[in-house]
Amino acid sequence: MTTAPPAAPPRPAPPDLDGTRVLVTLGGIPLWGQERGNIQVFEALRDVGVDALFATHHSYGHESIQPALDGLGLEWTTAFYPGRWVRGKGAGWLAGRFREALQSNRDLLRAARAYRPTHVHTMNERYAVDFLPAFKLLRVPVVYRAGDAPSQHRRIFRFAWRRLIAPSVSRFVAISGFVRDALVEAGVPPEKITVIYNYPPERPPRPEGSDLPADVTAPYSGRTVAYVGQITADKGVDVLVDAALALCAERDDVRFLLAGNYSWKNPFADALRDRVEAAGLSDRVRFLGSVADVPGLLALADIHTAPSVWEEPLGNVVVEAKRAGVPSVVFPSGGIPELVVEDGRDAVLCRAKTAEALADGLRHFLDLPADALADAGGAARASLEALGITREAFTRAWAGVFAQT
Repeated sequence: MTTAPPAAPPRPAPPDLDGTRVLVTLGGIPLWGQERGNIQVFEALRDVGVDALFATHHSYGHESIQPALDGLGLEWTTAFYPGRWVRGKGAGWLAGRFREALQSNRDLLRAARAYRPTHVHTMNERYAVDFLPAFKLLRVPVVYRAGDAPSQHRRIFRFAWRRLIAPSVSRFVAISGFVRDALVEAGVPPEKITVIYNYPPERPPRPEGSDLPADVTAPYSGRTVAYVGQITADKGVDVLVDAALALCAERDDVRFLLAGNYSWKNPFADALRDRVEAAGLSDRVRFLGSVADVPGLLALADIHTAPSVWEEPLGNVVVEAKRAGVPSVVFPSGGIPELVVEDGRDAVLCRAKTAEALADGLRHFLDLPADALADAGGAARASLEALGITREAFTRAWAGVFAQT
């Protein structure tokens, strides 16, 4: 007689954080990965009683950030955000920077007086320094979500991290082990760092329907490789085009769908499109432009690729592909390898950041029989549980940060 294994102990409920009020500095203008990632933190924490007030950009928050917050029912106000750090000289430049710092901190303190936060949440080194006087005066814990590795290429950045940011922040949350290691190198004590992988929000269905072209959504007898991201050299799109042209030349059963804005001041993208057109492959290597219906695109895909050549902090789109049941082919960049649970099954980690290595990685999945490719997609979806990338785990981990800080 066999006995069933003992049931796994129930997971403890996340702490009840009713009464926790977090003032969030969110001064971005476009709605990119950093902004989406930080908004997702508080959309999830709302489930455990956390209230958040987002201090958005005084002049440009209305363009995309405030509508995104409104759509989720999250509260916002505005504050002055100084311009980017640039090298300057002279008394006039210094006086201007001082006036900007004074206005930004005054605005944040005014919002805090009305809101009475229990915590402050920030998300990049510029905000952490620009608002440092206000953070000090508020005398509440500061949580810093590190979605990028710290800048260390200039002496002033190294000074800022070691002397200003690391001592002033109560808790750092790194989105990958790669970012955690970079924080330690920048002078952050390891005991101040928690690693929490991103859980990208579900993209809501579009009431007006998919924005994918009809000929793209029509039945296709071959296999589809999808790319979603910026059309830039950092993202390795030129390497992807090299691999795509080589694969299209050797086989007629594959197409490549590239989603990402290429239409505004992007000569890099223009040159790639010209190359594809000159090769006579514009029908099989498609530049789709900005695509809102990313779930619809991933539903068409058999394989996803993220050939970033820069040290990507993590790679949200790899997680989105896994959630859609699509295996990925990725480069060994930054935190992306951490998302590969079983190389060759849920994803392929290329041996190098080259077109040849990318083509080999894509061939691995292109050559699989249909049932084996379907199994790879199932393994990709299942790997999220092994990585702890679920909404429940994400909420629990972030709730622990605020409960213990």
